[in-house]
Amino acid sequence: MPIRVMSDTSEVVPYQNPRIPIFIGGTRVSNSVKDRMLCHWHEDMEMLLVTDGVLTYSVNGEKYRLKKDEGVVVNSRQLHYGYSVDTKGADYLCVLCSPSLLSGSKEIYDDILRPFFEKGADCYLIGTENDSDLRIAQMIRLMHDAGKNGMVRSVELSIIGMTHLVIAELLNRNDSSSGLNLNASESEIKSQKDMVAFVSSHYGEKITLEQIAEAGNVCRSSCCKLFKKYQGSTPIEYLNDFRIKMSMNQLKHTDRSITEIAFLCGFRHSSYYTEMFRKSTGVTPGQFRKDLAASPEEVI
Repeated sequence: MPIRVMSDTSEVVPYQNPRIPIFIGGTRVSNSVKDRMLCHWHEDMEMLLVTDGVLTYSVNGEKYRLKKDEGVVVNSRQLHYGYSVDTKGADYLCVLCSPSLLSGSKEIYDDILRPFFEKGADCYLIGTENDSDLRIAQMIRLMHDAGKNGMVRSVELSIIGMTHLVIAELLNRNDSSSGLNLNASESEIKSQKDMVAFVSSHYGEKITLEQIAEAGNVCRSSCCKLFKKYQGSTPIEYLNDFRIKMSMNQLKHTDRSITEIAFLCGFRHSSYYTEMFRKSTGVTPGQFRKDLAASPEEVI
């Protein structure tokens, strides 16, 4: 399904139960576009744990190398994405939980949780060398395993409870180095979010560098610098990667022809689309569609 954005440019997360803002996921990423996460942000706190391989994870433009059994807790409203530079790829699992589900007490939310979400660290790295990290990692595993059995009420309550415990562990840490405030410029972050949202909403149309820059209220030069800093690519590279990623959703979820999908995703010629798709993924769109039935994957 195509990525959708809210009026504030945040991602519309595909919760398993639309009425309960909790998401349980996990998949394999590699250095291929087809397996790479797109840069995004959302209101939810994200708890991620690597289960195999090495994952490079970017939060507000800063990159961290996460090995097996290491992870990261990303605070609400932060720009983030992950990828693997290793040809073997990396497996991870993740849990998203909305701040709106936490604490039925207004006093506790205002005194403890609101400062954590609004003034706390941008992200917290989870290692393997202290008891607090090990407890957090285990809770992420438990939440993910519980969600695999279906999002029934008891599971949702367990996830909400364990999310409280994860935050308590983070707040109780004595070392300040575990929480990373990246001091990213608020104006830069807003511009980048607006430009990413513009691409998300208009990728099926003809888009120029000038239009992307205008969406972020910056000049072309600043636009290129911001994309390099926060996405690790040029604006046009990001646009093409986004179009390829969205076309994969069409190939997976619809029976539209490859020519039709090419035009829907912003490619004016199906031959050029096939060329770009093969360059990005190593296979043609037709082969990708055939392979889906043999090895379906969860796209996050």
